[in-house]
Amino acid sequence: VSSMNMNFSCNVFLAIAQVKVKSIHGEFITLRALIDKGSQIKTLSEEAAQILALPKLKCRTEIHGLGGAVVGISKNKVKLVITPRFISNHMIEAEALVLPRLTGAQPDQSFKFDLSKWGNFVLADPMLNKSDRIDIVIGSDIFSNILENGIEKKDGILAQATKLGWIRSGVVKKQPKKTKVIQLRR
Repeated sequence: VSSMNMNFSCNVFLAIAQVKVKSIHGEFITLRALIDKGSQIKTLSEEAAQILALPKLKCRTEIHGLGGAVVGISKNKVKLVITPRFISNHMIEAEALVLPRLTGAQPDQSFKFDLSKWGNFVLADPMLNKSDRIDIVIGSDIFSNILENGIEKKDGILAQATKLGWIRSGVVKKQPKKTKVIQLRR
């Protein structure tokens, strides 16, 4: 006797943009930025700070999360020049606190995603479904400056137009996994 068991689960993904950040040598390096309207500041991972090799300014700052708990301590800040991943005159100049680590990879697992529905959009992160590290968190202090007119919703995914491209967030149902269970009877 065999039976099929359907396991339903979801992939939740956050608004992420691939951005180019100017290094100490003047070249622009592509990094992944989480656009977090709930954050009040910009932060940069230590790994990204080392890749960019930008001068660090001493600045000890406690980072507080939900409930006022200290979730990190930054000892330095850096000055960033950020542009979209595509050709654009838009440039963001900002200071970011450097933290040892920002968050886990986003999304937490890679998943299949049909990009054909988004073919006419300049996407901020065309690799939205690939799990990868987050290098920068862009908070609400910059969000209002990059937001443009335009909102789309398709299959539970919300897309917003920004100067960095269309950012998308939402929930995508994972394909149900078919599990075959075999039971032998005597």
